[in-house]
Amino acid sequence: MVSQESIVNIEKIRSLELRGDYRKALEISQEIAEKNKNNFFLQNLNGYILYKLNNFKLSKKYLINSIKLNKNFATSYYLLGLVNRQHNEMEDALENFIKAISINPNLKDAHYNIIQILSSFDPKRNLKHPYVYTNLNIEKIKFKYNENKFIEISEVKNFLKKTIDIVDKNLNKIDYPYMQIYRHNSLNLNCDRHFKIFNTYSIIPEFCFDCFKIVVEVEKMLDLVKLYFIFDNFYVGLKNNRKVMVEQRPGVSGKYKGLIYTKNLKELNEIEKNLQKIVKNNIGDNFSISTKRGCTEFSQKFPDYKEIKRDKNKMMLFNNDWKEKEKIIDGKIYNETSEESYINKFLSGSKLNDILVIKNWLKFAKKNKDYSAEL
Repeated sequence: MVSQESIVNIEKIRSLELRGDYRKALEISQEIAEKNKNNFFLQNLNGYILYKLNNFKLSKKYLINSIKLNKNFATSYYLLGLVNRQHNEMEDALENFIKAISINPNLKDAHYNIIQILSSFDPKRNLKHPYVYTNLNIEKIKFKYNENKFIEISEVKNFLKKTIDIVDKNLNKIDYPYMQIYRHNSLNLNCDRHFKIFNTYSIIPEFCFDCFKIVVEVEKMLDLVKLYFIFDNFYVGLKNNRKVMVEQRPGVSGKYKGLIYTKNLKELNEIEKNLQKIVKNNIGDNFSISTKRGCTEFSQKFPDYKEIKRDKNKMMLFNNDWKEKEKIIDGKIYNETSEESYINKFLSGSKLNDILVIKNWLKFAKKNKDYSAEL
């Protein structure tokens, strides 16, 4: 039973959460959690706020308390799975996500997290779970990639038919909303934090002035799948975060893209040179490659930001007056016990996540009359 006072405090927490002020929200959630140690919901709520503040160790404590008090509250298992991911406890994360959907099959984010973490580790348990079993069978379908050889459309279609058939045979219809396939290393670019600063104050965070990217654009969806194979096997850029995607942002040109992120101009130029040759070998001449700085949204607000020049001092420089704005946001989303976010490094090779995204690409291509993508 939740008291009227606690209900009022819960509403205050929700209001602070909507404003992104998790630090102030914690002051309230911590107090009511300590006063109501036998209330699973309030233990869970405090665990959630601690998670949002990157206080993962403390969050784990309260989420475990919540589960002890109520073993049928799916949200606590789901949140505990997220904490497990941050501590690279992947088997535990998988089990908690599976437990969450066994209690509440409609908890979509738990489904999504199962699919996504299967791109980051090879589970030793739960091998008969439909998602795990399907992922294992997709991994058995190997695409014979050669960076010096042109990739034939027939090879791509054959691979897709086999892997999509595995998904369709083993899984019910899945509402999987993603349109991008990532290959992360364990370096966290912390993009959520940077966009929070940009969206709040219309300024570019200092970190983003040393973020560069190579953009490859192709004209046809099946060439995007070829680019996916390139990025999965591109060893020069293996240490770099990269993704292939269908562009859906309003006002942004291009349709089918691949991006590789680098942290300096030397690395940018080295990777671009190698990538240009490989893409030409694998795809042919129907592509473009360019280099830019940072995210498109930033250069829409500050057009000079994207320009790259040999002399870095002639590029747009960070405005030191913006540092105070960054500190304000950091003061809301972090506190003294915040831990560094961990990004689960992706394994190479095709995974369930990849095939589900490619299925979405096929739907997009059909809708946009890209008939070359018909299998």
